Amino acid sequence: MAKLTKEEKAALLEKQLAEDLKAAAEFRQSMPKRLFELTAAAQAEGVRVETNLTETGPEVKFYFTEGYDADVITYETEFWIVESVEDHVSKIRQSRIDREARKILARTAFNKLTEEEKSALKEFIWNL
Repeated sequence: MAKLTKEEKAALLEKQLAEDLKAAAEFRQSMPKRLFELTAAAQAEGVRVETNLTETGPEVKFYFTEGYDADVITYETEFWIVESVEDHVSKIRQSRIDREARKILARTAFNKLTEEEKSALKEFIWNL
C-alpha cells in the first residue's frame, strides 16, 4: 500500500469532515420527528415521560426505572444517546410482545387439558 502525501491526507480528511458534517446536519434535522415518535412509543409502553420547554427546544426525560435518573434527550443530544433510548424502548416493546405470546400459548395449552388435569394443575400452583 502506497503512502499518502500530505496533500492527499489533507484532502481525505477534508472529505471525511464534510461527510461527517453532512451526516450531523441530517441527524439534527431528523430530531423533531424522532423525538416525537420516541416519546409516543415510550408512553405506549408505559414509560414515564416528562417534557420541558427550554430556550433551545424541548427537553424530554425518559424514566425507565423508578428511583433512577432519567435519560434526557434534546435537539442537541448526541446520536448514540438517542439510539440507546430507542433501543431501550424497542426492548421493552419486544418483551411485552413476547410476554403476550407466552400468555396465549399457556392459555391454549391449558384449554387442551381435561378438567381433572386442570384442577390438578391449579392445586399444584396454589401449593407453590
